Amino acid sequence: MARRTVQKRLASSLPGPLCLEEENQVNMKEWVIQVDQRVSQTSPAGERQADSNTTSIYRVPREEHVTFACKPSRVSFGPYYNGDRCCSRTEEHKEGSLVHFLGRSKKPLKSYVEALTAVVQDLKDSYDELESKWRDDTEGFLRMMILDGCFLIEVLRSGTNYYVSGDDSRKNPVFGMEGIHGSEKKYYRLDMLLLENQLPMLLLLKLISVERETILLCHLVSSIIITSSRLIEAAGHINKLVARFFSNLDFPTTDQGNLFLHVLHLYRQCLINKDFGPTQSLALQRTTVFYLDIPSATELHKVGIGFAVSKTRSVMDISFGHNTLRLPEIYVDDMTKSQFLNIIAFEQRHKDAGHDFMSYIFFMFRLIQTPSDVSLLQLHGIIETSLRRNEVAILFNVLRRSFTSATWLAAEHGVVGRKLRERYERMSDEWRLDLSQKYLRSPWAIISVVAAILLFILTIIQTVFTVLSFIYRN
Repeated sequence: MARRTVQKRLASSLPGPLCLEEENQVNMKEWVIQVDQRVSQTSPAGERQADSNTTSIYRVPREEHVTFACKPSRVSFGPYYNGDRCCSRTEEHKEGSLVHFLGRSKKPLKSYVEALTAVVQDLKDSYDELESKWRDDTEGFLRMMILDGCFLIEVLRSGTNYYVSGDDSRKNPVFGMEGIHGSEKKYYRLDMLLLENQLPMLLLLKLISVERETILLCHLVSSIIITSSRLIEAAGHINKLVARFFSNLDFPTTDQGNLFLHVLHLYRQCLINKDFGPTQSLALQRTTVFYLDIPSATELHKVGIGFAVSKTRSVMDISFGHNTLRLPEIYVDDMTKSQFLNIIAFEQRHKDAGHDFMSYIFFMFRLIQTPSDVSLLQLHGIIETSLRRNEVAILFNVLRRSFTSATWLAAEHGVVGRKLRERYERMSDEWRLDLSQKYLRSPWAIISVVAAILLFILTIIQTVFTVLSFIYRN
């Protein structure tokens, strides 16, 4: 099927003024496209299946769905939950948002269709389990990508009160002048961070590039390379929109022009944010989580180790010096579990992601064993939460148990963990040595300590019996 046919059918599936104009003559450009597509159709069977190097949006096995809280509750993005009843309320708004997006950009739908047709296979390859109805129906897949992509951009802009020059937010048929706020914004955030509910960031870059009259000069092969300052600007625009929508993010300055894989990937990168300073050498020996025994927060506190808040909120900004453990501030609420579990699911499935976030979760799991540990970290401003202390302790236990493969501590965390362990053992030995030197230097000193303890116990017993006898007499 020729590319022009795909474009015409896609456009005709949308209402009224969005239809593409019919053209009777086949020009040279169309002829070249037709021949190229005929050549691609002669490729061996299976050659165009998803490339593992470009796949970034994964299906979580059904038996793990409860663990990883995969299903959206408000809006579906992409093919996995398209048309699901749980998101039916927002489906009717997508076309209205598309009309609003096109009207504001003053570009015909044809321009967007042409831009996305050029990379439609790359978009398909982003999904690891694409059903045949999407894999074989390019028109339907493109239509879904355009509707979902424009809707996501409108959500981001409405949720951050951002509007391009000349736009009147009151014309938005879905969000109106007030935009997305309060509890509604909370649930949009939750759905946007589900691994199975992602859109390729390349899609958003294409849409905004056309909107801004930018010619896309990059192509996705095994990674995304941005070769134009205008494209870097477009990528930076998307990144800033997402970072502002999730208002608690510190966006890495070194990554402002990068094109991430999807919103979840960008969110993870903001949490890891390595802008805070030089990282440890990658040559440092990494330690398996099964063998590094980090004491809990209360155990560390008992031997005199203090706690303080790190200068940044990066999960990699953990350090130990001057007998003080510095940890990034973290806010824990009823959405934290879903967000963190989906980041873990992504790290476990995407081979190039690394395990930095899982490393942080394990580190915190070792520190937080009881509600008392949570209370201690709250006291020092490291944990802020709307949950009960026992719920926070249970949360980190659940996050740790979600690991389905052996995980290595990142070099940064491994170095701090070993320093903590060594310091804890040394201070414990010093405490025992101090006790023995002060009170157990000779047999007579030992006898004195034992006698004092027995005398204290007998005094307590005498007091109890005195109180009981008084109660009995009265």
